[in-house]
Amino acid sequence: MPEFKERLDEAMRIRDISAAELSRISKVNEGAISQYRAGKYKASQRSLDKLARALNVSIPWLMGADVPMTDEPSAPSLPSPAITEDTVTFPVITSVAAHYDSVSIDESATGEKIEVPRAYLKGRKAEEFCAMRVRGDSMYPDFRNGDIVLVLKQSTMNHSGEIGVISYGDDEMTIKRINYVDGEDWLELVPLNNLYPPKRIEGVDLESCHVIGIPRVLIREF
Repeated sequence: MPEFKERLDEAMRIRDISAAELSRISKVNEGAISQYRAGKYKASQRSLDKLARALNVSIPWLMGADVPMTDEPSAPSLPSPAITEDTVTFPVITSVAAHYDSVSIDESATGEKIEVPRAYLKGRKAEEFCAMRVRGDSMYPDFRNGDIVLVLKQSTMNHSGEIGVISYGDDEMTIKRINYVDGEDWLELVPLNNLYPPKRIEGVDLESCHVIGIPRVLIREF
């Protein structure tokens, strides 16, 4: 049976999260996390609960039990999709962070492409969209680390509370729910994962904010 340290390493690798980031999210000391990963100490029940919630895994799985990784119910059987040959191919050009203060990564060098049924574009032209890979878990469970989103390019939000892709600061780019009030000098970036706090941008800092677009299609591998 896998040990706790092995499961902790596996969960961190799958979630693509560093010890420092896990410590920040879980409020478990980074030094303690390093000791757990080295197998020198066993986590207390309280620390186990914090780590499991931060990593979105079940406590029994994290402790090494032969159980599902998460407590989520099994997905229902899906019907076979209708096959269509009328598709559009998009290169995955960049990453978009589902956390804060992360510079966008150029993903085009991988040569990865996705095929999307043309019907998903709802009559729009292919050049109105771009494909981006989600990195991080602040938008979990709607958007997960590794998902690909097809983003409809536009420079403004349709309304407050809509999920959008926005750039800000020094080349940071993120996907968040975006709240604002017309005529007021601020906006708020709101994660769906309640382990992450909202981020308020206001005043002169707004000058560096630019809406990239709105996610319209989600592609996820199971």
